[in-house]
Amino acid sequence: MIKITRKKKFFLGVFLVLLGIIMPMILDISFFHIQEKIVYAIEKNKELNLVFAAITLVFVNTIRALPHYIGAFYISESISFKKESFLNKYIKQITVAVLVPIVYILIQYLYPTVTYHFGLPAITLIILISLLGSREYNYVSEWKKTFLIIFFIASVQFLDLTPSLSFLPFGRGETSSEIKLVSHFLGINRELDLITLIFFFIFIFFGSLLFLLIKDENQLRLVDQLRKENIMLESEAKIKDIENRSNQEVKALVHDLKSPLTSAQALIGLVKFSCQQKEMAEEEEYLNIVEDSIDSLSKMISEILSEDAKFLISTEELINGALANISKNPMAKVIHTINNVPEKCVKVNKITFTRAIVNILENSFRAIKDLDYGKIEIVVDAVDLAGEKSIEISIIDNGVGIDQKYNNKVWESGFTRNESYGLGLNFVKRTVEKLNGEVFFYSKKNEGTTVTIILGEEELNG
Repeated sequence: MIKITRKKKFFLGVFLVLLGIIMPMILDISFFHIQEKIVYAIEKNKELNLVFAAITLVFVNTIRALPHYIGAFYISESISFKKESFLNKYIKQITVAVLVPIVYILIQYLYPTVTYHFGLPAITLIILISLLGSREYNYVSEWKKTFLIIFFIASVQFLDLTPSLSFLPFGRGETSSEIKLVSHFLGINRELDLITLIFFFIFIFFGSLLFLLIKDENQLRLVDQLRKENIMLESEAKIKDIENRSNQEVKALVHDLKSPLTSAQALIGLVKFSCQQKEMAEEEEYLNIVEDSIDSLSKMISEILSEDAKFLISTEELINGALANISKNPMAKVIHTINNVPEKCVKVNKITFTRAIVNILENSFRAIKDLDYGKIEIVVDAVDLAGEKSIEISIIDNGVGIDQKYNNKVWESGFTRNESYGLGLNFVKRTVEKLNGEVFFYSKKNEGTTVTIILGEEELNG
């Protein structure tokens, strides 16, 4: 099966091929008075008029041939086989070799009075365009490749009018044959040979020069792209190494805090026992508060030490924890929370999940250009998905958004758009998936973005 890899380019190619089919109707050769120039050359013995007629014919034929050749080339660069196949290597050549003859057949069928001879020039062009498509030149602008095809077409069109090549399948069209016949009658075969061959070599020279420039430019851009990717990979590796070392140091430090906390818990237990014996109720209550605080601190330390550890937490505590991280940040002013189920619980690692929420909020804030009208909403609701109770956390902003075509790319590591999203969303996805949850991203340019996280609801005794 064939798949379209570049839709815009594909449909532009289809349009150009269709334009090429109707070109004989749009650009009738009679508009350019070529026949009148030929007749005048015979009647007045004006060789120069015949040369003008020949050059005019080359110009017309080039313009008429351009759409379907360029269209076939664009289509060939826009498709590939869905499954891996050795034919993928040759699909561009096959596409051009099939489409161009079909266009010739259709033109001959639709316009019986028009002679579009599929001869050696057409075959030569197919070969040249196939060679251009045999390698990837994705880093060069389409205009440069289009001009290259124009040079090729014009050069081959001059061969159509070279009298000395009449024994080959060149210039079998009605007007081309007539021009060569008149040149023989006027005795200027050699002159017409010289003129057409000079123009042929001029266009071939510039075409070859442009091809070499395209090849070199593509290679340089490819090398530059690979260099940037290598720099990015090296930077990411260094950052990860620094983060890993920092995390290890933090975890080692946090782990060391466990010992004094355990000792403190043991001492508090002894003092509470003593207070109970002496019926010191007020002091015992204070010790209970201290013990609860130490328990909470110990729980937080456990979450830091093990990112896979999950604990039961209410949505209210979870959202408040995330907001506490940004309370002194300017973004706090544009954030509004609507928690319809504050008592409902989920099972998460509070540290990592809070980081994920803050990450989304930072992306939303970055997408807001006008803080006077900017708004970020955190909406929490209970939902029933396929009979399973779930918690839905949506973060909605009215920022600049991104093109919808990028909605599925935002999760890719390293993907970013200057105007909005990309940074850290890969972390968000990995964090949510570790919790067996789902995360969805929807954005529309100039309208805003919504990121929705779905987690399973947990019972308090779960």
